[in-house]
Amino acid sequence: MTLESPASDQREVATHESGQFGLRELLLGMVVVSIAIAVTAPQVRELPIEGRRYVLIAIVIQLAMFPVGIGSVIFGRNRMRSRMGQLLGYANDRLSNSPKVANRGFIFVIVIAYQTFIAQMAIMLSGSEMSWLFYQQAALFGYLGGSLLMYYLWSEPKGPIEFYEKGILTSPIQFVRWEHLKVWPSPKYLKAVRLAEYRYLDREPIAISDVQVSDELKSTLLDRFGEPGWSLPN
Repeated sequence: MTLESPASDQREVATHESGQFGLRELLLGMVVVSIAIAVTAPQVRELPIEGRRYVLIAIVIQLAMFPVGIGSVIFGRNRMRSRMGQLLGYANDRLSNSPKVANRGFIFVIVIAYQTFIAQMAIMLSGSEMSWLFYQQAALFGYLGGSLLMYYLWSEPKGPIEFYEKGILTSPIQFVRWEHLKVWPSPKYLKAVRLAEYRYLDREPIAISDVQVSDELKSTLLDRFGEPGWSLPN
């Protein structure tokens, strides 16, 4: 990856954050939705009109809350960015010690599982005085489904890292100040820096990762935040 300037970095961030799924993910989503419909449709058809109304309301509530969950994550991220100062650069390759995150197919399964669960519970409790509780659950699961989707898109193992004057942004709304970070040239990769995150007075880092950056960004980070006297961690 070659990064030319903060301006080009911002363009890459915008491209990465479009969150567009590929054809494979779209097809997988259609398959999962089809399975969910196949599971619930026979039971829905056997319900009286009142029961079908419960199911329909639960589904509508979830669909309405799903974009609310997406919007809340986007709002929180933009709000945090506004407090972080000037963008110094951007990198999206975490070369080592990166957490393992489930693939998009798994996220689709989780989201649709929420929908199926609510539909099943609405079917079971249709006509019950407790059905309104599952409307609340439908709203909650719809909100969590949207939030979970955005967290995944911005938290992949090779997801974006944004470098700002006051710290780095490593996940949708996780901001780490430079006071809790140490920066070295990576001992393994030429065009990379090694980041170590510390909490408060901890002597041992809670996370270490090598991040591929441009030569310009590497120089900026080491000049402004690196300390040559530090020994390189293994």
